Amino acid sequence: DEIKQDLMIRSKVGDTTYGIEILDDTVGFIRPCTVTLIMATPNTGKSLLAQNIACNIAKQGKKVLFCSCEMTSGLLMERQLKNIMGITSKQLIEAYKKSPSSIDKIFESIVNGEDFKYLKNISVLDIGGIHIDELLKVFDEYKEYKFIIVDYIQRIKGEGDSEYQQLGDVSYKLQIYAMNNCKGMIECSQIPKINETDSRTQKAGVDFTKLRAKGAGNMEEDAHVAIKMAEDFGSDGQRYVLVNLSKNKYGNTKWITYKYQIDPRLNFKLIQKEI
Repeated sequence: DEIKQDLMIRSKVGDTTYGIEILDDTVGFIRPCTVTLIMATPNTGKSLLAQNIACNIAKQGKKVLFCSCEMTSGLLMERQLKNIMGITSKQLIEAYKKSPSSIDKIFESIVNGEDFKYLKNISVLDIGGIHIDELLKVFDEYKEYKFIIVDYIQRIKGEGDSEYQQLGDVSYKLQIYAMNNCKGMIECSQIPKINETDSRTQKAGVDFTKLRAKGAGNMEEDAHVAIKMAEDFGSDGQRYVLVNLSKNKYGNTKWITYKYQIDPRLNFKLIQKEI
């Protein structure tokens, strides 16, 4: 019966991919009623990866709700402009000073252009410090959105006397909401920086088995799919991002690591598979 229900749901909503190779290669697609967990050390790129996934979902014609606890919708859109236009914030300001009308025309072409129509499939909410029960009520106002991204889970309040208990409450309620409402939930979680420092290895730059999410609770247990991200600096002096698949309920493949580099347009460029 579960298989039949899964097939029925998939036939209705279609197979929506993540748009990042390590997940598309091993998990295949974002299943409804599931939680995908992205864990990362600070400033590694978890929010950026979540935004890239949101854009890929939107390009497939699906609506995605991006709930941000630390970045405003303006900052997120500024990142997207960098992806679209290929220029830095400083260059954008300089160009605007020289010719405001020209930049206004570019913005108008993005808003109205067919190539950027996918942006209208994304809604961004600023939810910093919200209680999980209130957040679930907000979700109910966006029932047509089948995909929800929460960035990041430690900034959401829950029930309990300790941070550990509160995070456990938040994680559990998000999981139940995804399952009961047929949502593809993608959650971001922070890994303390000290864990990354303590877990350097020569093989892949990081020992991912030692990386634990901040105040983790049962987050990894509640998730159906989980990845961990950490910085790695190669012998060439370049900064890379290592992405490790730590949980995969839908296949035997896990504990593999893909190596990426964030390009000037803020895309995750695959450098090497299964390092």
